[in-house]
Amino acid sequence: MTIISKVSDREKLKPRRDPYWQKISQGCHLGYRKMSKSSKGTWSARYSQTGYESRIFKVLDGITDHPDHQRYDAALKAAQAWFEHLGKGGSSKNTGVVDACNNYVAHLLETKGRIASLNVENRFKSYVLNDKNFSNIDLSKLTPAHMAKWRKSVKDRPTSSGPNKGQPRSDGTLNRDMTCLRAALNHAYKDGLVTSDFAWRGKLIPIKHADKKREVYLDAKQRKALIEHAQPDLAALIKALSLLPLRPGAVAALVVKNFDKRLGVL
Repeated sequence: MTIISKVSDREKLKPRRDPYWQKISQGCHLGYRKMSKSSKGTWSARYSQTGYESRIFKVLDGITDHPDHQRYDAALKAAQAWFEHLGKGGSSKNTGVVDACNNYVAHLLETKGRIASLNVENRFKSYVLNDKNFSNIDLSKLTPAHMAKWRKSVKDRPTSSGPNKGQPRSDGTLNRDMTCLRAALNHAYKDGLVTSDFAWRGKLIPIKHADKKREVYLDAKQRKALIEHAQPDLAALIKALSLLPLRPGAVAALVVKNFDKRLGVL
């Protein structure tokens, strides 16, 4: 059996195109490929599911950033995390935060329509996809530290439009941005693209009491003045709202057939 755990053993290997594989457990192998004598070598993992002939491969990035004597341990740790992910039914495809966002936008378009999907898509473009270092992180490598850093960056970013442009973002606005990303990541979790929600579960919790209830009441004199100064079509809507205990959308949707003239009721 080929041994690749020690630097001295790897130095003795002959350069070749195919990796040298070392068995970790049943169906799980760690590979080391050495293309030339001076090469640092590359690391990969191979997974074979019991009962299936096909094999799945994954290149392990960032291993050569470690000193020679630490590379095997770093590669083994990365490979085992991938094996565990697959063993729990996780996808074999590399899925980043950007993919989770795009998939969720497509899901909203199909289930809730264009307006809902466009609103979320614009939020993602402004506060998630604008940070390539964050949006390109593979979901399986996402950590609470990544989420905490993203949350802070969004919180610290001034409001970009509206009457409060340039002012600190409100807790309510931050909640809405976090809600969109949390929904996208949860959607990816349900689809099996990642096997744990640990990275964001405790970091995207909404801020309590961020949106305060607005206690505004117009008395009869104020309502009358508002109706007198409004455009005719708007004045009719406001007058109806003053008389009926209905939401604005419900009043706006009323048609003639909803009114029973004989009984005088809607």
